[in-house]
Amino acid sequence: MKFGQTGISRKFEEARGDPVLGAMAIEKEPIFLQNLIEANLLDSLLEQEDIPHYIKEYRDPSFKGSWHFVDAWGHVECPVEVRERIISILEAVREEKENHPL
Repeated sequence: MKFGQTGISRKFEEARGDPVLGAMAIEKEPIFLQNLIEANLLDSLLEQEDIPHYIKEYRDPSFKGSWHFVDAWGHVECPVEVRERIISILEAVREEKENHPL
């Protein structure tokens, strides 16, 4: 899934409808994303591993998508059970970026 719009992982939506996983509380602070590229890459990696998630882009429709929060591009919401795995994948992506800048 490519962003530029808010995207929802199909697995996360399926989990929301599940009576057991439907009560997934996003109890902890969201996992913040720095930009669109990071969001697309993380989404692809999570889809490959079949990890349920929801990526929310911060934007204000009244500004026609031209305005974003300064601190973060958006965030990832996920079930508590996979939170640490998502954080470790995101840290690996960021580490790779630091080791191999453009």
